[in-house]
Amino acid sequence: MRKVGIYYAFWTHEWDVDFIPFIKKVGKLGFDQLELNGGTIVHMKAQERCDLKQLADDHGIALSYGIGPVCRRP
Repeated sequence: MRKVGIYYAFWTHEWDVDFIPFIKKVGKLGFDQLELNGGTIVHMKAQERCDLKQLADDHGIALSYGIGPVCRRP
């Protein structure tokens, strides 16, 4: 069966946020997957990433991440 996911930014316009409330929310709403901001993930401590993964596992949520390339023009 295909998984159905949503991007955390559906509920916020901020890039750097606490993802924990979004994991809990998407689980309650019946989604299977939550896409996170990859730029925030790379700046998290290893233990924070592990804790996030564990919470997602506990709620049956798969995590993915996206990153938007930035084109800076001279």
